[in-house]
Amino acid sequence: MINSTARTNVAWNYYQRGLHDLAINELKRLLSESPNESFLHALLAACLLSKKRLHAAEYEVGQALKLDPHESFALLTLARVLVFRNRWQQALEKCEEVLAQDPGLYSAHLLQSQIHLLAHDPANALKSLNAAAILAPDDIDVLNGFGEYYLQTGDLIQAEEYTLAVLARYADDADAHLTMAKIKLQRGDTAGAEDHVKFVMTNDPESEAALQMFANIKMRRSWMLGLWWRWNVWMQQRGQMGTILVLIGAFILFNFLRLVVEDMGYPRSATLIGYLWWVVVIYSWVGIPLYHRQLQSELKKFRFSSDY
Repeated sequence: MINSTARTNVAWNYYQRGLHDLAINELKRLLSESPNESFLHALLAACLLSKKRLHAAEYEVGQALKLDPHESFALLTLARVLVFRNRWQQALEKCEEVLAQDPGLYSAHLLQSQIHLLAHDPANALKSLNAAAILAPDDIDVLNGFGEYYLQTGDLIQAEEYTLAVLARYADDADAHLTMAKIKLQRGDTAGAEDHVKFVMTNDPESEAALQMFANIKMRRSWMLGLWWRWNVWMQQRGQMGTILVLIGAFILFNFLRLVVEDMGYPRSATLIGYLWWVVVIYSWVGIPLYHRQLQSELKKFRFSSDY
């Protein structure tokens, strides 16, 4: 009979490979035999969080920390739960708590970097990434972290360089393929993006990230939603303050043009410019629900073709 340590390693391996249902089943069996193992509760919480079962993940990570308040993996999993709850500052504090007791745990720096990116703080995101790279310069998650960082900050050349470095060493890495798909999609290469997504989906047909990316590719080919998609990606790279400044600048520009054209003796053209501003505003707002409705539609009707 396989001992508990070997079975825990099996569950961990399932988790690392994204086989969360298999990991959950194994962990439930282990916990039925050893209910007071903090790490098992923490790993179960991480698997549940990957399945977006937030309430169940919160419960399990709470159980883990009751058994061992200093369990690093449990604290990091709690930080990830807090990210899902949009409590970013508390999540950063949990990462600091982990690093205070285990300075060599580079995954805490990586999580901090992801949180800073969510908060549109690229300077601190890069600082955290560099801290992780000092501890584990060749780690696949660190390299992927740099790829995602440069992708989100709009430097596609650097993003591609890091992502290709990952694929050169780990040709079947799903995260790297999805990042490369995003890079190609932003460059307008929908066929190239689709190749990378198909590769991921052949290995993991239930990958939500791959399914969403596949739907994004289909929508990118749509004239109306494709235009909105490009605008939205560009705006996301500006961050919250940048978005506000762009919108204020656009409002001032449209009104300035309207006044200039009106003073030149073209009242109808001035009115048209005023209407054009409202078209931009309405298109920006209407595009969001249209995008999500189309996304859900594409995900529901998706089926594998016999070609792949």
